[in-house]
Amino acid sequence: MFEPQGEKHAIIEVVFGLRFARNFTPAEIEALIAAHGKFKDDLPKINRTQIFQFSFGDGEPPANLPFTPPVAGVAFDAMKKDGTLDWRLKADDNAIFVNCLSYSRWKEVWAKAQQFLRTANEIVVNDDNPVTAVLLQYIDVFRWTADKEKYDLRLMLDEESQHIPKSIYGCGPFWHLHQGWYRDDKLPAPGRMLERVHLDALLDDKGVPTVKLDTYLQLELAKPQSGATVFGTADALGDKVYSDLHEVNKALLRSVLTKELAKRIGLDE
Repeated sequence: MFEPQGEKHAIIEVVFGLRFARNFTPAEIEALIAAHGKFKDDLPKINRTQIFQFSFGDGEPPANLPFTPPVAGVAFDAMKKDGTLDWRLKADDNAIFVNCLSYSRWKEVWAKAQQFLRTANEIVVNDDNPVTAVLLQYIDVFRWTADKEKYDLRLMLDEESQHIPKSIYGCGPFWHLHQGWYRDDKLPAPGRMLERVHLDALLDDKGVPTVKLDTYLQLELAKPQSGATVFGTADALGDKVYSDLHEVNKALLRSVLTKELAKRIGLDE
């Protein structure tokens, strides 16, 4: 049978993200680094993004060609005792991300991620750089614990799901299915939303058949919102949007997993 990665859920990582109208400036990134003390207890390690520049062709570029040098982003990390990543706050290009690799419960994880996002917004986001999209991504992992010869995908995926082609069930433990679509109905804020469901089946480093289920939601706002509107207050837009996206993610999982497995990882709670 298929077992979730954790005891009460299958989540190995959740990512919260905000995209903005333009890339961050060097001054904005440096301001975030200078404010590290505000969240250093939770995220003590600083890493700068590595930048590599390439030029193609034999000749020199025209002297009057406009050029904007790339800006190195920054990540603030907390590590687990085994040296792997636990939490991360990252600002790079035109986005801010929070990664959590020690998922417990939604309320606990969201409260911490929300504080990181709000703090970063207060420091780097200006009125001329509104939020254009809100992102939420979950990565779940399920492991086949019985004999490999008895591998049966029907014990994980719902055969009646509109998102799963019948051909997948005869592929054994090696297959992948990547798909996505947009919709503009019943959204937490006006706009359109990309719903993406990626499934990858392989053997892990111990040779155990494993399925990774990656669900990604990107709400593209019809009207860009200021950082203050999204995260400026306790009851700002961000809290409602992320709570709604969390429910959408649960619905996506229910639409592909068997009822038994969905119940086991708490999707009905």
